[in-house]
Amino acid sequence: MAWARTALACCIVSAFMLRWLSFYGAAVLIVPAVTLLAAVVISVTQQRRIRDDVEAIKGREEPIEAGPSLALVGVCWALGACGLVLVILA
Repeated sequence: MAWARTALACCIVSAFMLRWLSFYGAAVLIVPAVTLLAAVVISVTQQRRIRDDVEAIKGREEPIEAGPSLALVGVCWALGACGLVLVILA
């Protein structure tokens, strides 16, 4: 369920970035595109992650993947950096 909330948060952030479109121009569309792509990837891969987590809880020997969480951290850092650049340019 946390991944669904994360995907929703990505959609909200991308909508928030669209309000800067008139000020910064079309170049700012890269940021919402990346966040919407992250939201779609999260939504599409959510069932597999849930299934893997349930199997790990049942005691099967499956390693927990850190890749999706690290990718999400990277997206969040990139969004934060883009936000800071936009604020500094204003």
